[in-house]
Amino acid sequence: MCQATPAEPMVPRMRRLARSAAGAVVRSTVGTLPLFEYKLEVTRWRAAREMQRREDRLVQEHLRTKGATPSARVTTVVATYRRPEMLALAVASAIEQTVTDQRIVVVDDGGGELGDLPDDPRITVVELAENVGTAGVVRNVGIRLSHSPLVAFLDDDNTWTPDHLEVALEAHARGAGFTYSSLERVDGSGVRLDTYGEPFDRSLMKERSLVDTNAMVLERTPRVLFSRVPRGRDDFPGEDWELTWRLSRHMKVVHIPRATVRYVVHSGSNYSHWGTAAES
Repeated sequence: MCQATPAEPMVPRMRRLARSAAGAVVRSTVGTLPLFEYKLEVTRWRAAREMQRREDRLVQEHLRTKGATPSARVTTVVATYRRPEMLALAVASAIEQTVTDQRIVVVDDGGGELGDLPDDPRITVVELAENVGTAGVVRNVGIRLSHSPLVAFLDDDNTWTPDHLEVALEAHARGAGFTYSSLERVDGSGVRLDTYGEPFDRSLMKERSLVDTNAMVLERTPRVLFSRVPRGRDDFPGEDWELTWRLSRHMKVVHIPRATVRYVVHSGSNYSHWGTAAES
């Protein structure tokens, strides 16, 4: 049994050890963060445990009532919440891909406003019974309900060029485990703002995010699940940063220097002021 020294009473010592253990969990989950952020991250980690329990319940309920989605070469997970008009455009851009061996899993975060989606047998709609409000959990439901070798992501307010998946799969065939393309950023009226994208450099990720979720295509492994830590839209790190940081330890990450994502910058965008334009 450990004994406390007179200079360090048992209760404060146990609190210190508990903080140290929690800090170790946070470091393994979100990577290297400044020390002053650990207290906030520990609080978020505790909230994330409850989010995981909610995620488990939502997945199990869908499996019990409707089962898993059919397999394909790629599953595209489309997270949505009350943007029916934009969602229709996003899903249409996924259907119009030159890669046809795919499934599109639309996960509605309890919004109940899907609008008129394209009529295509490759689309599966998952309507969550409650609003989770955490992007990572919503995307994880789509990941866990599918079984494809590759997983891609598209938010309801963005679109892809028709060759987005094609160029990604070409890079995967050459040995990539994680690909991401550049973004063409446009304003709410569709006017082009700039093009953003830069080669992957893990050391730069300590300062800023390099990869947007909409540009990712990932080889499926047990590690391909987003953090359940609740985050605000201006938080750094975000869900995509955390996933990239964690997976880049184990996967070959390849940047595709082509703008295959049309990213709409508006008041609800996660990265309205994110990144440095490669071309302006």
